[in-house]
Amino acid sequence: MLNLDWHFFPVFDGLDPATAYPGIYNVGLVATSVAIAILAAFVAFSISGRIAAATTRWARYAWASAGAISMGGGIWSMHFVGMLAFSLPCGIAYDPVGTVLSMIPGMMASGIALAAISTPDEPGLSRRSVSALLMGGGIAAMHYSGMAAMRPEALLRYNPALVAISVVVAVVLAFVSLSIRFHRPRSSPMAATLIAASVMGCAVAGMHYTAMQASTFFPLPGAPTYSMALSPTLLALLITIFTVLIAVSTLVATFAGRQNELALSLSGEISRRKRIEEDLRRSEAYLAEAQRLSHTGSWAFNVATRQFIHSSEEHHRLFGFDPREGMPGWEEWIRRLHPEDRERTMATVEQGICERADFELDYRATHPDGTIKYIYALSHPVLNSSGDLVEFVGTSIDMTERRRAEEARLDAQNQLAHANRVTAMGQLAASIAHEVNQPIAATVTNAQAALRWLDRRPPDLEEVRQTLARIAKDGNRAAEVIDEIRALIKKAPPRRDCLEINGAIREVIGLTRGEAVKNGVSVHAELAEGLPIIQGDRVQLQQVILNLVINSVEVMSGVGEGARELLISTGKAEPDSVLVAVRDSGPGLAPATLERLFESFYTTKPGGLGLGLSICRSIIEAHGGRLWACANVPRGAVFQFTMPAHADTGS
Repeated sequence: MLNLDWHFFPVFDGLDPATAYPGIYNVGLVATSVAIAILAAFVAFSISGRIAAATTRWARYAWASAGAISMGGGIWSMHFVGMLAFSLPCGIAYDPVGTVLSMIPGMMASGIALAAISTPDEPGLSRRSVSALLMGGGIAAMHYSGMAAMRPEALLRYNPALVAISVVVAVVLAFVSLSIRFHRPRSSPMAATLIAASVMGCAVAGMHYTAMQASTFFPLPGAPTYSMALSPTLLALLITIFTVLIAVSTLVATFAGRQNELALSLSGEISRRKRIEEDLRRSEAYLAEAQRLSHTGSWAFNVATRQFIHSSEEHHRLFGFDPREGMPGWEEWIRRLHPEDRERTMATVEQGICERADFELDYRATHPDGTIKYIYALSHPVLNSSGDLVEFVGTSIDMTERRRAEEARLDAQNQLAHANRVTAMGQLAASIAHEVNQPIAATVTNAQAALRWLDRRPPDLEEVRQTLARIAKDGNRAAEVIDEIRALIKKAPPRRDCLEINGAIREVIGLTRGEAVKNGVSVHAELAEGLPIIQGDRVQLQQVILNLVINSVEVMSGVGEGARELLISTGKAEPDSVLVAVRDSGPGLAPATLERLFESFYTTKPGGLGLGLSICRSIIEAHGGRLWACANVPRGAVFQFTMPAHADTGS
């Protein structure tokens, strides 16, 4: 029969199992051995948390060593208490050196396994498997090395199959225990540690008692007689006390280390929070200064209470409130709104609340000293997890200086446009004189004719009446020409009137007819009927048409060959717009010129200022239209602009 001797060498002998010594267990000591194993595993698993939390390599080594001593010492204690629980009808002694050295396999394997598996993250299957093999192998190595230190008055033989089963029991239960302890997330870490320690204790005890079942003791005639100085129970008690003292000391050290880590963590957290608070104060100071420099205020408005729950210092100042006096009530904020803007502003706010949507506001705030601030506000709704509107957050921007700058710019533009109109009218002086002289000359002629009709005997009163009617007609014509000139030259703020574009174009054609004739230019008009009414400043739009016509006439005045033709046309443009085009048969425009044609102070004329077309574009864009230029076919240039139709007539 194949067996293993106490050195684990295979032997074939004919020993009869019936002659083997029967072994008896002390139930109390068996239970004590299992409790020791569970306690050691609990301490080791508690230490594993410190290994994972260690911030330095030496701290990790120190905690791993403590875990190795605790777990390895527990395995050793469990083994010898379990051996003391086993009694034979013969004497048993232990080799002191071998007994002490048998601690080493369990400690080394436990320390390496704990160091390998104790990580901040959940260990994977491979890491748990390797750690279980180390732990199970260490338990088995400790047991069988301890058995080798035993000196019984008998012949020891091992059953190879049960030896293998004992190792498998240790490895499998160790794997289950490590999987329970190091699985994340855990609802109750302490409960998981207790369960895992119990399973690991069973792994140690299960391996031991399975291995004891693999051991058979046969009588050995002539064997030396051994006796123990202390009773097994007393010796087991001493080992148990020693193991408990080690476990308690280790737990105290673990608790102290944990408290030290908590203290260090708390100190670090306090320092971190102080830095965060300092950074927050610095950021708030930067934000307040940035808001002061940019005249921008931030705010938050509670929908349920209809009150501001936050208002930055600059937002207070926009409404003339002192930030040091606290948060004003909602009614006080409303009273600071300009009376003309109050109703419209509140209606927009209520609409935003009903629609739970972003909204924008342009309004004026009146300070107690009479100062008026132009404010532009943006707001955004904040919803809770249920989708209910909780508050609005937003910013308010002081637009007063920008508004004044814009008004100054528009005033300067109007003055420049007025100067441009006066200059254009100066260029048309000869044509204007011709337009005025015609009705004046006709008036003089008709007056002389009327005198002759009166000198006849009897006077021809019917002829006189007809002549006086013609005089009145010519006088009205002269007055219309002068009124048109005065309207173009007059300096007045822009207006938004409903006008018919064709009529405005006809008036400009009448004013420029003389200039066109003088330069040999033939002017044609193709004005579409039924165009929609547009809204704008009549004088400014006529200025644009006048500039385009004069520019075309001047350009064609230098053409030596070919017809000099100017075509002014109107038509409908999409969507709901009116298109005006001025076409000439001049030399045309170079491609490079088209890119800069509407830039300020850029001109292709020797004596030009380069402001006419720039002013024209700004006027058209201010009316919501667009002005551009392109080549005419077969030659010349086309200047076109669109104007949006009035809302009531566009369709």
